[in-house]
Amino acid sequence: MTSSQRAADPSYGWTIVAVLAVTETVSWGVLYYAFAVFLPSMQRSLGWSRTELTGAFSIALATSALAAVPVGRWLDRHSPRPLMTLGSLAGALLVLAWSQVHDLLPFYLIWAGIGLAMACVLYEAAFTVVTKWFRERRRRALTAVTLVGGWASFVFSPLSNWLIDLQGWRHALITLAIILGVATVPLHGLFLRPTPRQDEQDAPALVPGDPPAPLAEPQLATEVAVGSSAFWYLTAAFVLSSFAISAVAVHLIPYLLEGGRSAGFAAFAAGLMGLMQVPGRVVFAAAEQVLPRDYEAPAVFLLQGIGLAVLAATTGAAGVIVAVCLFGMGNGMATLVRATAIADAYGSAFYGSIAGVAAGCATGARAIAPVVAAGAYVAFNGYKPLLWLLVAGSVVAATTARQANRRLAAAGGEAR
Repeated sequence: MTSSQRAADPSYGWTIVAVLAVTETVSWGVLYYAFAVFLPSMQRSLGWSRTELTGAFSIALATSALAAVPVGRWLDRHSPRPLMTLGSLAGALLVLAWSQVHDLLPFYLIWAGIGLAMACVLYEAAFTVVTKWFRERRRRALTAVTLVGGWASFVFSPLSNWLIDLQGWRHALITLAIILGVATVPLHGLFLRPTPRQDEQDAPALVPGDPPAPLAEPQLATEVAVGSSAFWYLTAAFVLSSFAISAVAVHLIPYLLEGGRSAGFAAFAAGLMGLMQVPGRVVFAAAEQVLPRDYEAPAVFLLQGIGLAVLAATTGAAGVIVAVCLFGMGNGMATLVRATAIADAYGSAFYGSIAGVAAGCATGARAIAPVVAAGAYVAFNGYKPLLWLLVAGSVVAATTARQANRRLAAAGGEAR
């Protein structure tokens, strides 16, 4: 089969799903999760403060937020292959440059570049590609990518630590750069293809026994979607959820240590929270059969809030485990909510541009959350008030998501 025939074959979308499942796992593992593992070794070697080091990661997230809109517009108009291939190549070269850093300014510049690479290759870009290839089976395709991608921290955090022990942090980064380049650049370059026409997307009639093809989904222009109040209600919910996820990810271990838990237990709880994203996504996929879609996003944000409330109410081992399981599952679901809610409401034609605006806001919240949370800790002289504020934020997120669905329904849009 020629490349043009593959591009016209809707079933080829599942090949793209398989490719993105692999490349997202490796990209998240190297470009995102590895940073925290390298912090202690870099701090000892370079003599920089933890604040100076983590500032680079915040710069990367801020750059990714700014790049989300132009990246989304590109993916709406062009094939994903050149953008994601070059993004992967740039990411690998920048990790290689990271391994050679000795001064703070180049370190920040490298991480600004890594932030741009993140925008080109992480979930938001992948979600745009999958959304454009699928309509009837979109949720299954997105879930498949994130189920595999959800193992990134579980695989790459211990792998990075093992490589540091074996090779030292600089050579470990060289090894990770090679892994990133070898695992992602060829796959993106060889297998990503332009989106098929709307009438070819995930054609249900090709599979015997499937229901008839659904009516065409809404296709709102970017200006119309972004100009609607429903979009900003949804985006506000995503911002609040992303803020809570980032704040807890950074401050969970200090909170548990302050509450008298051991360092080993705190590390276990943090790892469990990340791992629980995977079953959370399985539950989200299954919920389609029992939960009306109007209530999916509010339910997910409430689940995050319940987990945070349990965490705020106790530092006992059993309570912490329950809390991180609930919150981690909610985090895994929130990733899929962000992808599916916008696609169902506004369609796939301009999904990249529309989702890019929402993603930019959510990523910006992730960038500032650790710093704001640290300031709140100082102001409140402890973590408890901060956690209860995050609980309140989750309730507000659920409320605004529900309000967004109501406005979409009133406007004749798809609230699903």
